[in-house]
Amino acid sequence: MFILALLSDTLTLKPKDFGRDKKEIIVDELNIKYSNKIIPNLGMCIAVRAIENVQHPKHIAGTSGVHIRVRFRVIVFRPFIGEVLLGTVSSADETGITITLGGFFDDIYVGKSDLPFPSEYDKDKGLWSWNYEGNLFPLTSEEDVRFRVTDIKFTVSKPNRDELEGKMDAYIPPMKIVGTVTGEGLGMVGWWNRREDDGGAAEEEEMDVEEKDES
Repeated sequence: MFILALLSDTLTLKPKDFGRDKKEIIVDELNIKYSNKIIPNLGMCIAVRAIENVQHPKHIAGTSGVHIRVRFRVIVFRPFIGEVLLGTVSSADETGITITLGGFFDDIYVGKSDLPFPSEYDKDKGLWSWNYEGNLFPLTSEEDVRFRVTDIKFTVSKPNRDELEGKMDAYIPPMKIVGTVTGEGLGMVGWWNRREDDGGAAEEEEMDVEEKDES
């Protein structure tokens, strides 16, 4: 889910900071610039992990500060393809569902083709449900949903949520995770407990087959 990335940047140190510890200033400035920001084709930066190299400060004529070239490592949120994560359904419409990781990352999408088959959408309730042998298993926000990452898409230079002033139909996230909830063990965590309660013998038979395949 998290990786370390090595980046380089040039920072401008202001005169008011000249009396402070240089490394502390650099870390603060980098965190202001990068924390919770999306770097295209990399991921969402969380925090600076380490400063690897700091070049000698240079004063440029006509400016009040000094410029420093810095190499640093940053913690980045970027799940790998095929990784299984836990989240919560935050919204649903005819096209599929949106999942949030507890407000940490909200732009996770599962299209209707990546919901268990057959699934049906209740427009009045705004709710998708998996129809398993006549029993409806709803995708709700009341418990965790387990999904597998299938793709990560990046978009450059698009307006953010605040700039759109609530026009969410036009919002294109700078980083979008695409997932699926089809497959054994995926979907609402409570689904599988309920299936065991409704049909334990069938579930046990499937487990026996899996064990034979592994031997």
